Amino acid sequence: MYQRSLTLRVDAHRASSLLTPLLGFTFRKRAARKADGKMFTGFSPGISNKAKKAIVRKMRDWQVHTLTTRTIGELSRLFNAQIRGWMNYYGAFYKSAMSGILRVLDLRLINWARAKYRKQSDHFMRAVKWLDSVKKRYPNLFVHWVFMSPKLAE
Repeated sequence: MYQRSLTLRVDAHRASSLLTPLLGFTFRKRAARKADGKMFTGFSPGISNKAKKAIVRKMRDWQVHTLTTRTIGELSRLFNAQIRGWMNYYGAFYKSAMSGILRVLDLRLINWARAKYRKQSDHFMRAVKWLDSVKKRYPNLFVHWVFMSPKLAE
């Protein structure tokens, strides 16, 4: 009988293979804080670009701008469970890596307001200010508003 043994070949590009997404996360150098408050560069997971694109694709499929018969409260009930799931899964290690996706969601809500309300239809900044006023009045309406800064219009 022939005896075969497995050998492990050390990859010369091991560092680049660590950047390969794993379960929707990419491990790379990121700013981190020590227990004493000092900053250092760590190697930690954050949402991968592939996962970001999948989330944005899913938001596009929602077609929020066409839901003009719904109120903003109904939109929050429709989408909060999905957003909460993304925040809990992908935001577990590095929440700020999701800020771009959450801004995209707010832009989709702005476009919804522009389609729903005639006063905002031709004025982007007026719609932005309207959404900011809704955020101030109901800061927990959408799950992602808790994680974002309160002012989008600045």
